[in-house]
Amino acid sequence: MKLRRTIQAAVTANNIEEREDNIVLAQKMLADLHNELKITDPVNVKIENYFNRDIKVIFADNTPLADYPSIGTLSEVGNFVSLSDNPQYREQVKSLYVSHTAISK
Repeated sequence: MKLRRTIQAAVTANNIEEREDNIVLAQKMLADLHNELKITDPVNVKIENYFNRDIKVIFADNTPLADYPSIGTLSEVGNFVSLSDNPQYREQVKSLYVSHTAISK
């Protein structure tokens, strides 16, 4: 799984540049996956410098929130882990991602 390898590379990086490159790449992969699912307006996938500093980021401050009829708005959930760990919502959350192959590319 490419995403898993990218995160592993970030965690085991030997220097800050390698770690940053892999973290931002993982962010971009997740943003691309989100956009492919079309559950909200597209999110920003542009990698850019953080306020003209030599730090790479994908700005997420304007990320749209989805309103899932079976779950509610994401702002009503403490965090994604609490949502996906809740047996009541597990299948709905799983259905958003399981059939998609972008993560395993």
